[in-house]
Amino acid sequence: MKFWIAGLSTVLAITGCDAFTHGYSTAHAQEVTATSGDLSDRETCLELAQIADENGNLIYIPQIPKDAIAPCEAAYNATPGDMNIAIAFARTLSKDADRHDELDPLNAKFEPDATGQMDYVRSIIAVRGDGVEESKDDARMWMRKSADKGFLHGIEEYADMSYDEDASDDDKRAVIALYERAAKAGSSEAYAELADVYDDDFLLEENPEKAREYAQKSADMGNLKGQRYLGYYFETGYGGPKDYEQMTRYYTLSAQGGDTYAKSNLGYNYYWGNGVEENNALALKWFTEASDEGNTRSKYYLGEMYSNGYGVDKDYVLAASYYRGAAKDDYANAYNGLGLLAKNGDGMTQDYELAKNYFERGVELNCFNCLPNIGLLYENGLGVDRDMGKAVEMYIQSAEDGNGWSLDKLGNLYLSGRGVDKDVDVAMTYFLQAVDADDRVSSAKAIDTFILENDNWRDLVSKDTAAKIDFPRAKWRKLSRG
Repeated sequence: MKFWIAGLSTVLAITGCDAFTHGYSTAHAQEVTATSGDLSDRETCLELAQIADENGNLIYIPQIPKDAIAPCEAAYNATPGDMNIAIAFARTLSKDADRHDELDPLNAKFEPDATGQMDYVRSIIAVRGDGVEESKDDARMWMRKSADKGFLHGIEEYADMSYDEDASDDDKRAVIALYERAAKAGSSEAYAELADVYDDDFLLEENPEKAREYAQKSADMGNLKGQRYLGYYFETGYGGPKDYEQMTRYYTLSAQGGDTYAKSNLGYNYYWGNGVEENNALALKWFTEASDEGNTRSKYYLGEMYSNGYGVDKDYVLAASYYRGAAKDDYANAYNGLGLLAKNGDGMTQDYELAKNYFERGVELNCFNCLPNIGLLYENGLGVDRDMGKAVEMYIQSAEDGNGWSLDKLGNLYLSGRGVDKDVDVAMTYFLQAVDADDRVSSAKAIDTFILENDNWRDLVSKDTAAKIDFPRAKWRKLSRG
């Protein structure tokens, strides 16, 4: 059985609106590769180093393969006046640090740039610091020029650069106008960004129906981000009805197209059986692909799968490796996983002090289960002096946050009088809270056993507690007895 653990996710985005945390968004993540060895240098160059694919998905410079430089250089030498080739060549040169000094002279050949395309490339180069000094101000200046000249992707990116939830209402309306301008010009990316705008707190009032409408338009145009957003809306019922079949359809389309966070979402849903039948094999497939592309949450769940043997042979060393990868990105629950491995000596030398350090770091990041695990160390005197007072204090603090394990633990401690004064009423209260919080089976069994073993159970607890036991009795009895 898998037990759900709450955690935090961090999304690092290239530009403002990519920080769509609901869907764990990212830019198009797969490197573009040539589809045919028979293409000319020009065709190969444009295929490998295009700014966006045929569906409007932006392809950022880091996703350009380094082997695109040769065909782009050959095509540029053959047709030095072709701006499309020059732009592609400039983009590929950014992949070779030794050739960054060629970028500025190359760009300068096309000044003044009436199309805004080279301004766009200059902006991206300034963002990256490729061959020039990294400068957000310069990047914004060049992108504005690109947008003003009507270059579609320049309009999109300038809107992204201007996206600020703390901006004035007038500035927000200006950003929306930019996205709407790009959308009307046929940008699937702009439609996706409009969905984001109407979904979050960017506006004074969010508009779920409009967000879903724009996501649908973007998805219908083949945009990976739009497909993922729409999958999320179908998953949550945001802006319309829930539909798990459509959720899975759009997440899958986005994932198959290369969207990293759509892959992570699919892995998560198959792992937990969220709207689909639980399937560890598919969870492993999608988590692995997303993890290979740097997705933090997927690294954590692969650690959990290998640590527990969910759909794979247990491999504590591999689990530790995945947990460490997620921990580097401060994924809170990864520290809990590492702490458990260190505590038990699985995949690493048993080290209680190290385990405690991992758990404490997790607590700093709001790890849900790290605090009670520190409590266990104090309860059992593992790497620390045994201290039931500290243990109980940590269990109580964790229980106040709704941690079912801690609620159940406190119920057992008060029922037995271990480390605390025996109090059956308090014990039953904690058990009831655990059942209510997360359908805790062990707590339901504790209540059931208490009633079966004590004919006068109502006399042993307060009237309030007795009423609470009676009211949801069918629920905890079903949990207890299956």
